[in-house]
Amino acid sequence: MRPTPRQPPHHRPLLRRIPASHRALLCSLVLSLSSLSFSGAARAGDAAPEDWKADWSVLPGFALDVDTSGYSFPTAIAFVPNPGPGPKDPLYFVTELLGTVKVVTNDRSVHVFAKNFFHLEPMPPIEESGRFLELGMAGIALDPERGHVFVSFSYHDEGGSIRSNVVRFQSEPQRFSLLPSESIAFTDIFEDQVADSSHMIGPMAVVGEHLYVNVGDAHVPALTQDIHSTVGKILRMTLDGDPIPDNPFYRDGDRKKPENYVWASGFRNPFGLQFVDGRTFITDVGPSVDRFLEVQRGESYGYDGTDWSISSHADVSFSPSVAPVQLVYVPESYAPLAPKYRDVFFLATSGDQRQMGPSSHGDKAVLMIRWDFEKNRVIGRPIQVVVYRSDRGLMPVGLGKGPDGLYMVTLSPNPETPSSIIRIYEDAANPHPHVIGRAAELLESKGCFGCHRNAPDSIAPPLDRETLSSRLLSRLDSSDYNKRSWAIDSIEEEPMRSYREARRQVRQAEGQEKVRLWITYRLLEPRFDMPEAVMPNLGLSRDDAALIAAVLLEKPKAGGPLEQLRIYLTRQIPYPRQRHLLGFLATGLAIGCLLGAGAALALAALRRRSARKR
Repeated sequence: MRPTPRQPPHHRPLLRRIPASHRALLCSLVLSLSSLSFSGAARAGDAAPEDWKADWSVLPGFALDVDTSGYSFPTAIAFVPNPGPGPKDPLYFVTELLGTVKVVTNDRSVHVFAKNFFHLEPMPPIEESGRFLELGMAGIALDPERGHVFVSFSYHDEGGSIRSNVVRFQSEPQRFSLLPSESIAFTDIFEDQVADSSHMIGPMAVVGEHLYVNVGDAHVPALTQDIHSTVGKILRMTLDGDPIPDNPFYRDGDRKKPENYVWASGFRNPFGLQFVDGRTFITDVGPSVDRFLEVQRGESYGYDGTDWSISSHADVSFSPSVAPVQLVYVPESYAPLAPKYRDVFFLATSGDQRQMGPSSHGDKAVLMIRWDFEKNRVIGRPIQVVVYRSDRGLMPVGLGKGPDGLYMVTLSPNPETPSSIIRIYEDAANPHPHVIGRAAELLESKGCFGCHRNAPDSIAPPLDRETLSSRLLSRLDSSDYNKRSWAIDSIEEEPMRSYREARRQVRQAEGQEKVRLWITYRLLEPRFDMPEAVMPNLGLSRDDAALIAAVLLEKPKAGGPLEQLRIYLTRQIPYPRQRHLLGFLATGLAIGCLLGAGAALALAALRRRSARKR
């Protein structure tokens, strides 16, 4: 067998003629930047089945399951109260933002119930500003007795203006069906009324013979308390869309007069609605503060464009905003959950939709709110049951009470990340792998994130685990800090006197141990090394303070260099269309560099050959 003759340098493959160090750099550049464009698809398509669980943390004892998946911008869910026993009997309905109603049967197959019944001007689901576009279908309510399926939506009319509307689909009474037999639109109620994206028509509820409809302020706060407008209101009508004579501002039966429908007013973006024994509860999204409240017939709840007006009429205020959406009540008789999780409200909060990952205060979550129906007030504070902890851009937007647990609607503005319906249930034997820990609970309950926010307007340093340790170590190792610490030792007043040993320990420690000790003592007594400190004493035990310090100093898990680069750029450029464009441009640039380097080498080889011939 004849040996293969060695090829001259100019016949070797292009990459092999580039120096090894240059090849590594260029290949790394191509891989890194092209991963920006394709990482989403790879993560969604190649991920192990259990990987999605890393997106969420839950209270101890709870578990999560993906019930159905593959939705396109889902917005709300409604369960059939008494579903039929057959595998193809409807179990729940899901609305999708851009105009499709889907029905899920007992065997978990997903069917299109209705679509293409309203018009939206062609536009991407991501606005050029990078804000997720809230225009389309947002609310659904079922009337089992008559088989009605009501949906609410905003759309473009023939003139291109945004309007609100409600459509009633006719289905099979009690059991419902996979397709509607007919539909009726309530267009005339809303066709002369202002509407807009985001602050739009939303949740509905069927109570006996009546339909309640929440409508946002359409970005016109001045109209929310005007009974001659539908915006910023709870409307009450018959199941045929007619006014009800005992409405508080009823004048006549004219469907064109908003005052005939107004049941309560003064809301900004009321995206939660729940009736309990004839009492009305809603959530309302404010500019920077949100609220949960009980609503009374004929009352105005004061929204005038300010956060103060939201807070002044709230039973619970959420500050900073968590964007509360679908609200459900779990009665005492609800067997799937333990008694301590009954007779409570559960609330989905979608958080800041411009932020792909979780915020410092866990704004993308499912919360539990306990209400005292005798004293008409909230008991305690909201408790997080499920919290989003990933960076894939998911947000809870809907919540339903199913026959075997709560069901959370998750929406992804990134088409590459699947939007799913996730079941939340108790299972102590097979708990969820990621648990909401005591440290997070303490930080939340003590109000730490109210001041230490990862935002430009934060009044205290952010609790950012990426930089916290290095920032503190730089200060604690400085000569100024040591001089100040020694000077405080001479103060005889409390608590400085009792913490001399603590200051000595901090001065003598090094590295991470120095930072850990300082955080622990700072949490126990904020004035231990700063007599003028304004941070309150939280009343923590030594163990709790040490636990929080350990969690704050725990470095976030990170993959290799490519994964770290992907995470960093995903946070800086959160929307996939922009990342794809950057990825393609960067890949083209890298390939151009390779071709240019190859051409230069080829030209140099030709010159050498010419020189030898001469």
